[in-house]
Amino acid sequence: MKFIVQRLYDKGVRLPDQSILNGVRIEGELRTREERDVNGEITRVASLLDGARPHEKLLPDLHHADLVNISPLAMTLRGFERVMTATGPTEVRQEWWIRQPAGDAAATAVLPAAAVCATAEYPAPGHMGAQPAKPAKLLRLVP
Repeated sequence: MKFIVQRLYDKGVRLPDQSILNGVRIEGELRTREERDVNGEITRVASLLDGARPHEKLLPDLHHADLVNISPLAMTLRGFERVMTATGPTEVRQEWWIRQPAGDAAATAVLPAAAVCATAEYPAPGHMGAQPAKPAKLLRLVP
């Protein structure tokens, strides 16, 4: 299925809310599978693939992928990315914030965990400004 995905961590460190709001959105086909890890245990792996070239990965795989939040407009997968470091390969924490493709305007109203929509009606993340006059189109996901 096609989704828009944003990474919530960089090298295992949570990105600031503003970086997430302004961050890169990657549209692709989300696929999951089970595979055996190096210890022989079966784990879930999520991949974001290019629809035109289904063997091309748009993001590093998300290993040990768990669905941690779901709503009518978005979901969050949590797991680990494998990265190469000076001391060899390692796994770092990663979460994907996943929404419907851009054709669905409502999908832009959903933000991950503690983030809030930064518009004239909604203050920027961390700001406790006035409440919007009309009902919020915002759905807050609880970790």
